[in-house]
Amino acid sequence: MGRFSKTTIVLSMLLIAACGSEPPGLYIDAGADGDSDTDSDGDSDSDSDSDTDSDTDSDTDSDTDSDTDSDTDSDECDTTEDTWPSNEITAGGYNWGGFIGVNVYDIQYAGTNSWHGLSLGLYDLGVAAFNLSGTIQYADCDTCVLLGLDCFGYDMENCAQLFLGTAGIIDVTAVNATQPWNDDIVFEGTDLFLEEVTVDWGDYTSTFVVDGETYCVNLWSVDSPVEDWN
Repeated sequence: MGRFSKTTIVLSMLLIAACGSEPPGLYIDAGADGDSDTDSDGDSDSDSDSDTDSDTDSDTDSDTDSDTDSDTDSDECDTTEDTWPSNEITAGGYNWGGFIGVNVYDIQYAGTNSWHGLSLGLYDLGVAAFNLSGTIQYADCDTCVLLGLDCFGYDMENCAQLFLGTAGIIDVTAVNATQPWNDDIVFEGTDLFLEEVTVDWGDYTSTFVVDGETYCVNLWSVDSPVEDWN
């Protein structure tokens, strides 16, 4: 359930590698030494010693080095943050009708009135490493990372761009699974890969932007007390 009714700020990202193969070169030696030395004793000694030794040594060494290194990995990022630069972290825990969750908002100020925000919605509480791979919908994710760029006001409905985390790891090392507002939450996000989306805030359904941008965060570290949002 990737739904935030409070200050909704979210971000994420993952990384890339490509390798090529270099075939060995070919070496061709046709060396056919045809020494016909006929010595017919006329004594023409024609010794035509044609020694054709065609040793063409064409050494075509085709070594075409096809190492094209196309680097077509789909996880290329238009923008990459080595470490998410935090200015302010807010975390809140709640129990809404038996559903317990934690939302974390980590913002950096982009200007006088605007901000960028990276947010985590954690709806399957526990000390564990959560893999974002396979996340395609903000409305029903259990571990949701959302990034908002150039946002105004107090929620993510007023952001110029939104990005949904679709790859990477959220490694939670401390959280209270039953009453999260009584303790701190500690986690690291690594190799986060986010893809541009739009969100219908009526039902939280997200849609990937055609030819949209991508955003990566290599490391996001959070250690924060959790407020009581009940």
